[in-house]
Amino acid sequence: MVTRMPQPILTAAELPAEANRKIRVKVYFGANGKASVVNMMTSLPEELRQRVKEAVTEIRFRPAVHRSGKRSGVTKTIVYDF
Repeated sequence: MVTRMPQPILTAAELPAEANRKIRVKVYFGANGKASVVNMMTSLPEELRQRVKEAVTEIRFRPAVHRSGKRSGVTKTIVYDF
């Protein structure tokens, strides 16, 4: 469960028109409590991609727990709306 998901530090005006004011990112939520970008599904310039990656590393969550009781990592797509 995500407990904190900060927005990337950028404005809607900085986004390319084809992004339609949304950024889609595939994120790996690790068993160790750290989030990382797997794939940027929205095409962005490198500078904006870096800002999104920084925001993803700031996501806080409780790791998923397998039936066995062991923590496990999961991959989910998240969407930032601007």
